[in-house]
Amino acid sequence: MTKDTQRPVDEFPRKAELPPELSSADVDMLAATDRPQADSPSQDALAPAAKDDDTRPEDFARHVHEYLSGYVGLADRKAAFVFAYSVALLGLVHGGAATEHVLKLAGNRSAINIIASVAVSALVVALAFAAATIWPRMRGASDGLIFWKAIRKRANAADYAGAVARLEPARVVDEVLRHCYELAGVCERKYRTLNWALFAAGVGSAASVLFLLFKI
Repeated sequence: MTKDTQRPVDEFPRKAELPPELSSADVDMLAATDRPQADSPSQDALAPAAKDDDTRPEDFARHVHEYLSGYVGLADRKAAFVFAYSVALLGLVHGGAATEHVLKLAGNRSAINIIASVAVSALVVALAFAAATIWPRMRGASDGLIFWKAIRKRANAADYAGAVARLEPARVVDEVLRHCYELAGVCERKYRTLNWALFAAGVGSAASVLFLLFKI
C-alpha cells in the first residue's frame, strides 16, 4: 500500500500538491470553507413568532360563541333532569297518599300533613322553574345575521346570502360578538330559573324523604 493511499480521504491537500494555478489565498479560502461552521440562528428562529390563533378577534369571537352556546345547552339538560326527577318523586309521594294529606291540611295541621304539603308544593315549583328554563327564548336582534328570527325576516335565501357575502371580516366578527352578548343574556335568564328549580327540588326531596319515613 502506498503512502498516498494511506492518507485520510478528508485531509485537505497540502499546498505543494495543489495545481500551480491556485494561489495561496485561494488555498486558504478553500480550507476555511472546508472547516465546520458554528451553528448560526436559522431564518425561522430570527423570524418573529407567529401570532397565536386564539388571540385573533375572529378566533376569540368563535371561542366565546361556542362557550356560551355550550352553557345554554348545559342549562337545558340540567333543567330537563330536574323536571324528570321532580315528576318521578311526585309520583312516588303521591303513591304514599301525599295528596290526601295535602287536602287534609286545612282542617288538620299535623306534622305529616305539613310535610306532605311542603314536599308536593316544592316539587311542583321545581317543575315550573325547570320548564321555564327549557322554554325557548324568542328575543334577539331583529336586524342581525345570526339569530334565526332575524334571518327569517329576509325576503329570501338569496337576500340573506348576499348580505353575508357583502360583509367585511371586521363586520363578521362584530355580528358574532353581538350574538354572544345576546347568548349571555339567555344564559343569565336560564341559570336564574335553573337555580330556583334546583333549590325547590332540594327542598321537595328532603320533605319527601321525611314524608316517606313517616309512612313506614
